[in-house]
Parts: sequence; C-alpha cells; structure tokens
Amino acid sequence: MKKYNLLLCVMFALFCTGAGAQEGDFVIQEGVLISYNGGARFVKVPSHVTSIGDGAFYGCDTLVSITLPSNLRGIGSEAFSRCTNLVAISLPPSLNSIGDRAFYRCESLVSINFPSSLRAIGDQAFYGCESLVAISLPPSLNSIGGEVFSRCKNLVAIKLPSSLNSIGDGAFAWCESLVSINLPSSLSGIGSEAFSSCESLVSIILPSSLRGIGRGAFYGCKSLVAIHVDGESGVYASKDGVVFNKAFTELIAYPAGKAASSYTIQNGVVSIGDGAFLGCTNLVSINLPDSLISIEDYAFWFCSDLSSINLPEGLVSIGDYAFSRCESLVSVSFPSSLVSIGDNAFAGPAGAP
Repeated sequence: MKKYNLLLCVMFALFCTGAGAQEGDFVIQEGVLISYNGGARFVKVPSHVTSIGDGAFYGCDTLVSITLPSNLRGIGSEAFSRCTNLVAISLPPSLNSIGDRAFYRCESLVSINFPSSLRAIGDQAFYGCESLVAISLPPSLNSIGGEVFSRCKNLVAIKLPSSLNSIGDGAFAWCESLVSINLPSSLSGIGSEAFSSCESLVSIILPSSLRGIGRGAFYGCKSLVAIHVDGESGVYASKDGVVFNKAFTELIAYPAGKAASSYTIQNGVVSIGDGAFLGCTNLVSINLPDSLISIEDYAFWFCSDLSSINLPEGLVSIGDYAFSRCESLVSVSFPSSLVSIGDNAFAGPAGAP
C-alpha cells in the first residue's frame, strides 16, 4: 500500500511539474516574447509582454490553454501555428493585429473571441482550425485576408462586421458545414475562390455595394442553387440566379449547384467572365449569343459533362484554361473571327487553376 501511495505521489508531482509554465521557459526581449521553450499544458504569458513574436509557440503540441497579458498589442506570424491541442484562447481588448498563419492548423481550437480593437488578421491565420464552430468578427475589421478561415470544416456560423469592405481570396474555402452567410451592405469585393467548396452553402445574397466577384468565388458549392443581389449594384442577378454586370454585357457567375444541364445566354452579352461557369459539372450544353466577343480565363474550367459548344462568328478571344478539363468535349468549331486562344485553353485533366 505504501509503495502504491508513493507511486501516486510521484505521478502527481510529475503532473504538477508539467501543468504550468515557469518564468525561465520564456525568452523575452524588450517586451517581445521571442520563444517559449517549455512543455507545459497551461501557460500564462508574463504581464510585461506586449507582443508574441513570430513562431514563438510554433508546434507546441502540449499546449492546451494560454492566458495572454491584458496589454498585448500583437500576435506575430505563425505564433501558435500547429499547436494542435490548443482548445481555446481569449484575446485581450488591447490586441491590434494577428499575423499570417498565427493559428494555422490549430485543429483543436473550439472557440476564440475577437476584441473590438482588432484591425488586421493575416493570411491563413486560422487555416485548418477544423474544430471552430462559430466566429464573430469585430466592427473594427474592414477586410478579411486570403484563406483566413479556409478548411475550417465545422464552421457553421459566421458574423461579419458591418464595416467589411472586402473578402480575400479563398477566405472561407472548404468550409464544408457553412449553410448560409449574411454579407454586409458595405462589401465591395469578393475574392477568387472565396467560398470555394462550401458544399453546404445553399443560397447567398450579394449586397448592393458589391462591385466585383473573383474567379471561382463559388466553385464547388454543390448545393448552391441561387445567387441573389440586394438592390442596385455593380452586379445583377437574374431570376434564375445567374449574375451579370449591371449593363448585362458580361456574365459573371453561374450557380454551380443548379440542376439544369443546359443554359442559353441571352443576346447582348459580349463577354463570359473570368471563371463564370467554373466547376459547373452538371452543364452538358450551352447556347452562346451572336453578340459574344470574348470568353475569359477559366470560364468553363472543369465543366466535365460539357460535350459540345458552338462558338459564334464574331468571337475574338478565348482566355487561358477557358475549357481546360472539359473532359466530355468532343468537338469545337472555331469561327473565322477568332484572333487568340489562351494558354492551356483546352488542356486535359492536368489543367488546374
């Protein structure tokens, strides 16, 4: 019994030793925490630290919880990258910026609060945080960078600030559980592949402030059947959810999840925009208008069931990768008006954005 009690005491002592960080575990220079060299699960950062340096906690897979000082101003690039057991973190109200890949692949991170002082979140800051369920971004934030929340596959709820101007490339790509999102009336731009492969996204309302949609913004959104535009804007959605520019001269985006196997583009359209039909795997045939002058880059990329297309006389240019990976395309007739065909315009399966 005494031997058993001694073993318990030793195990308890070891547990306590690894439970909290020690002062000597930190390397701090002029208020910047340069590195953490301990192996504790519960860490309290010293109160005089004003910034977490680049990679300071990189790969600390023992870290479960961390307490940050109340006067912290910045979190550097990759500061907590690959801290795979970090469950939750409370950001202090003084925080201004979060660097690139700061919480990259923190796969156990369930919740995080964003203070109202936050001005910038770097690219891929929360990439692969697959346990995140809900986020609410502060009103101080006016842009979301590239791939910030990409591959947060369990993210269901997102509250965007009313001040938001732009959503970066791939910002919410592969957020597979995202069903809906409210875009603020201040939004002017959606980046390329911003909502790519959001397989559960059913419909989206574009605000009247919107002026541009990037290539493949809704690529791989298999459930997306409707895109709507709220009021007058630089873009307009027709009753079947297809997005045009305000003048109806450029087709910008086609809902990938639409059941229709064929589509007729109205006469008057002179351009099919960058990635407009990208990834529309249901599309078998399309009727192009006589008014068409250009087919832009990636316009029909990976329309794998598209079997034939008649290019109208008057067409001048076909962009890069325009019909790349159209694996069912059997024949194409080129009009005499055609001046240029872009790189890899008809490339096979290897062609990719």
